[in-house]
Amino acid sequence: MSMPFASDARHRPPYEAELPALLADRFALDGSQTVLDLGASSARPDGPGALALSLAAVVDHVYAVHPEPDVLAEGARLAEERGRSNISWLEGDASAVTRLCLPRIDLCVIGDAFHRTDRDRLPADLDTLLAPRGGLALIAAPDDLEDLTDRLAKSAFSRIETTTWDRPVAVTVIVATRPVR
Repeated sequence: MSMPFASDARHRPPYEAELPALLADRFALDGSQTVLDLGASSARPDGPGALALSLAAVVDHVYAVHPEPDVLAEGARLAEERGRSNISWLEGDASAVTRLCLPRIDLCVIGDAFHRTDRDRLPADLDTLLAPRGGLALIAAPDDLEDLTDRLAKSAFSRIETTTWDRPVAVTVIVATRPVR
C-alpha cells in the first residue's frame, strides 16, 4: 500500500507517549467527548490515525479525517486490530470540514498537517464546529511555532499554551482555546 507522505514516516518519531495524557488534562477528557483528528496523522511510523487511536481510549468518539482512502483503510485496520470501535474514518480534508456533517466537536487535533491547510480559514471553520469550551491541539515542528501562534492569536482560539518535547526530535504541541468570558 502506498500512503501519501509515507516516505516521511521513517524520518519522524512516533508521537510522545505523554501526548494523550497532556490533552486529557488540558481538555478535561473524561470519556464523554467527541474528537476530530483532522489529517489522521498519516506520516508517522506508528501508522495512520495515531492520534485517533490513542485518544479513542479516553473519549467517547473520534472522527478521523483524511483525503486518501488507502490511509483511512489502514487506520481502520489498525483500529480493529487494537479493539478501537469508537473511531469513524471519513474521507475529506480541511477545506471541506464544515461539510462533513459532524456533531459538535470538543477537541480537534491536527498532527503535522496544519501547514497543508488554509491556516487563516481553518480556525474560523473550526469555530463553527467546536463546542463552546472546545479547542484545538496542533502538533508541529518548533520552526512553525511563531507562525502558528501568530495565526491562532488572531482567531477565536487566541488563548495559547505550548509544550515542547526535545527527544529525539523536537516536537511542539500548541493548545489553543477561546478566551474565558
